[in-house]
Parts: sequence; structure tokens; C-alpha cells
Amino acid sequence: MNSTLQPLPLVSVIIPTYNRAGVVRRAVQSVLNQDYRHFEVLVVDDGSTDETGLFFRKINNDRLQFIRLEKNVGGAQARNIGLNRARGEFVAFLDSDDEWLPSKLTKQVQKFRDLPEEYGLVYCGLLFVHHNGKPGKEYLMNASGSFLDDLLVQNLIGSMSSVMVKKRFLQPLGGFDPLMKSCQDWELYIRLMKMCRFHAVNEALVRYHIDKDDRSRISNRIDSVLQGHVRLMEKFKDDYDCLPREKKIRHAKRMTNLFLEVGDWGRASYFLKQSSAGESPLPFFAKQTWCFLKCIRNKIRKKTRF
Repeated sequence: MNSTLQPLPLVSVIIPTYNRAGVVRRAVQSVLNQDYRHFEVLVVDDGSTDETGLFFRKINNDRLQFIRLEKNVGGAQARNIGLNRARGEFVAFLDSDDEWLPSKLTKQVQKFRDLPEEYGLVYCGLLFVHHNGKPGKEYLMNASGSFLDDLLVQNLIGSMSSVMVKKRFLQPLGGFDPLMKSCQDWELYIRLMKMCRFHAVNEALVRYHIDKDDRSRISNRIDSVLQGHVRLMEKFKDDYDCLPREKKIRHAKRMTNLFLEVGDWGRASYFLKQSSAGESPLPFFAKQTWCFLKCIRNKIRKKTRF
């Protein structure tokens, strides 16, 4: 079938933002610069107290809707509000401090048109950009098809800024879980993978801006990230219990490192034992001692950081 004879599908782009007047215009401009032109942009202002509203009142573009919320409801709920207004066959999300390369939408729409109907999410790679504007490493993943076990162990997709989803798969799920204060994207990916297949465009089409001093980016707040991991384990307990042994060990190692990072020796020790199942006592004791010392160091650093 010649897909070029089919009408171009509408893509709804949802950009939630909160007090980021200085960078959200960059994100919006990167959407307006897309070489794929059949899109709408829904900017959801999550109760900002800066000049975000003033900036968007000056923009006159038929493709852009500015949705102002009177109070801050959080990223998950803000995205859901945008999703409820979206008219497109496909939905793409963009964090307000990130930006897209001009070919991002074109390549993802084309990939969808080449794939069977059971594929519901297409994602791409990220190019990390430092606060001084210099490009860093690329994050490229090529996991495609159905890989729920691996996705439970690690968020292989990455940022929501990289994904495009068929709306017909998103709607039955009810969108994002507002109870998730972090790992909202990961939680949604897990639920989506139970309904459809994923595919990777193995190319960095998103500029993911890194600012370690930006405390508003959840990924910079380890305590919040850790709460998200714990909530995921509670919500998908049956799935985690059914993981093969080697993947349970991989997951336990990741959880050990996260709890060590915040200086929580009790829970770090619990996952350390899980990750060391079957080891002889001496290697385990050495590993336990090293982890305990690392935990103390991180706890001291945390107390002196602020």
C-alpha cells in the first residue's frame, strides 16, 4: 500500500508547564518549526506565577491553544487536561524545558504508517544538552515489540518528550496517574505495554536540557524519584513477583543503589540481600560492608548539602 495517498493524521502536542516562562517559548518554537505541519499545540499552564501567561497572550497562531489552570495540579493532571482537549489521532508530549529537532514528528508519523496496527507507541533517542548549551551524550535505545519484563526493571523509553502515542490506546487507560509524584511516564509505559507494542526510532530527535541546579525537574530530586519507584512496585506487585530470577536480581541492584543514594540503609540492605541471593557468605559480607560505608557517606552529604 502506498501510504503517501492517505491523508496526513493530526498530531496533538501537549506541553505542560509551570513557572518556566524563560524556556517554554523555546519548546513551543521547536514544535512550530516541525517540517510535519498537521499538528495542534496545547500548552497547559499549571498555575504559573511568572510571566508565562503574558508571553502566550502575545502569540497569535491558530495551531496553538493556551490552557490556563487557576491552581497548580501537578504534571500528571496537567497532561490529562491537555489529553482531554486533544483532537489528534496521535498524541506527542513535550516537557517545557526540552525541544525537538525539526524532523521529529515526520519520522515518528512515518514509522507508525509503516508498522502494524498493534503498535501504539513510537519513541526516539535523546541528545543531552548541558546548561551552557554544549551537547553531551546521546541516549539511544532500540527496544521494540513487547518487552514488559525489561520495562519493569528499568525505564527503557526515557523522557515523555521522546514519545508519540496513538490516542485510542491512551484513552481507555485514563491517561496519567495523578497519585504518581514522579515516574509518571514510566508508570504509563507499563500500562500501555499491556495493551500494545512499542517501536524505537534509533535517532536522537529530542534535545534534553540538563540543569543540575534546577530543582523543579523531578529527575534532579532523588527522594521524589525513589518514592516513584516504591509506588511502582506497589502498583505492579504481581508483575514484579512474576519476573524471572535474573531480572529480579537486576531490579534489586537498582533499588539497592537508589536507597544507598539517599542514605536509607534499612531498605538498601533489604534489596542488597535480594540482589545477592545464592552468593557465598564472604563475598556478600564484603559487599554489605562496602554498601554500608557508602550509605553513611551519602547520608552525611545529604545533611550538609542544604
